[in-house]
Amino acid sequence: MPTATATQPLNTVGPWLLFHTAGNYAAGDLWALNADGTGLTRLVDENVIAYTVQPGSTVAGGGLVAYVSLSPGDQSRDLTLKILQLPSREVETVVLLLNDNGQDNPLDVYDATTSITSNGLVWSPDGSALAFVGQIDGPSMDAYVYDIASRTITRLSAGEHQAYQLRWSPDGGWLVLEAYAFAGMGDIETVGIWSSQKSGGGTVTIMDRDLSNDSIGQISYAGWLDRRHIALIDHHYDKPSTVISVSIDDGARRDLFSAVMSNAVYSPQHNVWLVNPCCPDSPQPISMFRDGNLADIGDYQRFSVIKWWEKYDAFMALTTGNLLYKISPSGEMSQVPLTSSVGNDILPSPDETLWAWVKDSFYDPSESLGVGDAMADSTKIFAEEQPGVRWKIEDETWSPDSQRLLVFTESDVWILARPDFEPVLTIKDGFYQPYPGLNLQWIP
Repeated sequence: MPTATATQPLNTVGPWLLFHTAGNYAAGDLWALNADGTGLTRLVDENVIAYTVQPGSTVAGGGLVAYVSLSPGDQSRDLTLKILQLPSREVETVVLLLNDNGQDNPLDVYDATTSITSNGLVWSPDGSALAFVGQIDGPSMDAYVYDIASRTITRLSAGEHQAYQLRWSPDGGWLVLEAYAFAGMGDIETVGIWSSQKSGGGTVTIMDRDLSNDSIGQISYAGWLDRRHIALIDHHYDKPSTVISVSIDDGARRDLFSAVMSNAVYSPQHNVWLVNPCCPDSPQPISMFRDGNLADIGDYQRFSVIKWWEKYDAFMALTTGNLLYKISPSGEMSQVPLTSSVGNDILPSPDETLWAWVKDSFYDPSESLGVGDAMADSTKIFAEEQPGVRWKIEDETWSPDSQRLLVFTESDVWILARPDFEPVLTIKDGFYQPYPGLNLQWIP
């Protein structure tokens, strides 16, 4: 791997941009940059599986970064949870995450890293506690909470399945977790969902195979309805899928509505669901659930992205053919004119005055990028054909002040600054990332 050389050191005050380059078993390097793309620095001298920045962290105030390290070696099982303090870069070792406890068939490292990298390392909303998964006390990956102030660890789950997809309740008092039986090389199938008090005082079954309908399906998380109710979608391929409200206090469930859908997106401000229809071979109308009724609002469109945007008081839906629709909470649809947008995802600037349009692919990097006014046609396009620039975009982010767009390729960093957004190469051959996704996180 090329050696990273910074033109200037990492600043002692923020903002900093952290990112993770991953390789075998998701192990890679944890890096930091200044907001202007300078100061590339490898933060820790060890392989990192996953990391997450404490909410409210600032470089000036002393930020905390939780990460999981893996010792070198093909047979290594040394997965360890650690806390990195910035800017001092002091490291606290919290706990070893794989404890085989004399088992004849120890847990596979692939299953362990799958649990960790699948939302298995999550700060509470106020940053006072860290939820994580580990095989510490039993034969499987269980959920735990680490209290930052007291430095104590509380076990929240136990059982034969692997915990993953940890989610805090909005008030930080409860943790919702999913579990799977076997990761394999394909999609992970959730076999159950539970909620547990942060204190470890009780566990509630939210969903398991016995509670789901008798059909071939998959249960997925759809968001929080309020502080105590979570929304799930019970997906099915041979009949309509169902959106369900479940209480994390006692597991009481209520079916909200059923539809043939890919997914559904919720507006908490209006208590309205927009249903993403399915499927191209048997197209369904676009529908909306409000006031207890499911109603058709438009002809079938194949949406790649649906998001609720509070600023515009509307759903924004982008089709695979790059048509953008604004859909009001009452169901009125209007098409936003686009002639030169690229890609199939929207990245708004923090001040939401501009959008970046990017190709969103799990496997292939994007070769084009557009920047334009929100709710209007993109005004700048940077494509592979531009002389001297060959885009293989692995990830991108706006600076916290919305003045710059930072674009990451396999080994380079480009800065696109307002007002003209002309690309400037700031780091060349500084790292190596062979596929999309760098888990970009800012510390202001």
